[in-house]
Parts: sequence; structure tokens; C-alpha cells
Amino acid sequence: MDSYKLQHIITVWEKTVDMQMHFNEMCLEIRKTAITVVGVLLGAAALAFRFGGQVLVNQKSLSVAVVFVSIALFVWVAFYLMDRFWYHELLRAAVHYAETMEDPAHNAGLGIPLDVSKKIREANHKALKLSGGNKVHLFYGLVGIGLLIALSLLATGYIQPIKA
Repeated sequence: MDSYKLQHIITVWEKTVDMQMHFNEMCLEIRKTAITVVGVLLGAAALAFRFGGQVLVNQKSLSVAVVFVSIALFVWVAFYLMDRFWYHELLRAAVHYAETMEDPAHNAGLGIPLDVSKKIREANHKALKLSGGNKVHLFYGLVGIGLLIALSLLATGYIQPIKA
């Protein structure tokens, strides 16, 4: 057994797993921030709906709430794009790299597999029978659909505040 080579493989693997944890934390922070920002915008929309005035858009009077919900939808899509196509891809790359270290570690004489990344990915895919990327699509898609419905109901005037 080449203990020097094995020690280097283990060190690189440890750093790779640390990187995975970092990217995973970043993904969760992005989602928490997205929920917070959209929640604040929806709160502003609710206040604007109840107490706010109207704006004239293309000769049509709309509730100011439409503006806030539109901004919320735009922000939600921006967070989705950053999460799914930036940080999620970085996380996937780190997972893939960690998975490539299993064979070299085994060949260098490590008696246990360095397959925790593989095991986590497999367990993740079993939950809801979806990949991590598809779960991100589902998470953002459901909220996005809700925002689109709210926007369409407000923009068409289907719902209006009660005049007291």
C-alpha cells in the first residue's frame, strides 16, 4: 500500500466533500433568500391591493399589487436561474469529482469505499423518484405557477378589493 499516495487522495477527497457541503449550503441559502424576498414582495402586494391605488398601463387601470406580483415573479425566476444553472451545476461537478476518486483510493489500498457522494445522490434520486435538478424545477415551478395565477387574477380584475 502506498500510504503517501493514499493520504493525498484522502486529503483531496475531504476537500471535495467540503466543497460539496459549501455548494449545498449556497443552494439552500439562495432558496431561503428567494422565499424571503418573494414573501416581502407579496406582503407589499397585499398591502397595495388593500390600500394602494391604481396605475394606468396601456390605458387600463391596474392595482399597484400587479406591479409587486410582477416584480416577485421576475425575482423568483432570477433566483431559479441562479440556483439551478449556477450553484446546482457547481454542486453536481463537485459530486462527480468526488465519485471519480473511489477507484484510485481503492487501487491505492484504502479498505473502505469513498462513495458517500454516490450514496447521497442515489438516496436523493429515490425521494420523489426525481433527480436533484428536477426537484429544483419542481420547487421553483410550483411557486412560479402560483405567482402567475395571482398575477393573472389581479391583472384581469377578476379579484378586486372590497370598497369599504
